[in-house]
Amino acid sequence: HSLRDNITFGCADPERGDLARAIEDAGLTALVARLDRGLDTPLLEGGARLSAGERQRLGLARALYREPEVVVLDEPTASLDTATEEHIMRTISALHGRVTLVMSAHRLHTLSAADVRLRLDAGRATVTAVHAPASSS
Repeated sequence: HSLRDNITFGCADPERGDLARAIEDAGLTALVARLDRGLDTPLLEGGARLSAGERQRLGLARALYREPEVVVLDEPTASLDTATEEHIMRTISALHGRVTLVMSAHRLHTLSAADVRLRLDAGRATVTAVHAPASSS
């Protein structure tokens, strides 16, 4: 399957989403430009042709392509170089108010834009409101 197929995988109407936006938001623009056939480049089984970070960003692009109300991200910046991590964090920040993000992370700076944090420690949960919601008055 191609890179395009991997991003639109499982969509009943693969033409409905904003593919260019999902690619940009996930930080895959440079990868698409580098591939010999762009979005139509076939990927090997399990994404063997991609780095761990590129596979992670591909998963993010697949999620964002569907324009969901909620996205669950498990360690969204793991396996990423510093520049790509910064891009993904900007993307996560830009999604604020558009998408509800539920993220798990070991590094607290990954959760810096969170409105609410749930910390699990030795089987105990602590909830912290980080950013107060805007007043509607």
